[in-house]
Amino acid sequence: MRLTILAITAGTLAIISCSSGSNARPEAESPDSSAPVTQQPMSDSATFRASGTVHAVNVEGGCWRFDTEDGRHFEIIKATAPAGLLVDGKTATLTLRPRSDMMSTCMIGPIAEVVAVEP
Repeated sequence: MRLTILAITAGTLAIISCSSGSNARPEAESPDSSAPVTQQPMSDSATFRASGTVHAVNVEGGCWRFDTEDGRHFEIIKATAPAGLLVDGKTATLTLRPRSDMMSTCMIGPIAEVVAVEP
């Protein structure tokens, strides 16, 4: 009985000590300029304009990704893409609206609705 109580106590303390500092970030850590671009969350009501390239991604029956010139990438909602946009390797300037209210099985980037296309 004592051994069981001791084991449970030790396990509980181990879990508490591991989880208490998991969100801490050392103050001495500085951003690395060579690190890849990270995407910042955007408001769903905000639209933005970006130039880049459309890519076909062979995942879950076919998905479409838009890679911007500044290193960001978004999953394009097929239903909002006009005819002729979904061509692998096509370059375009798009006006996109992020859609955090949607989910995808592709999981290739934040989901975005195509609002407008410029050649």
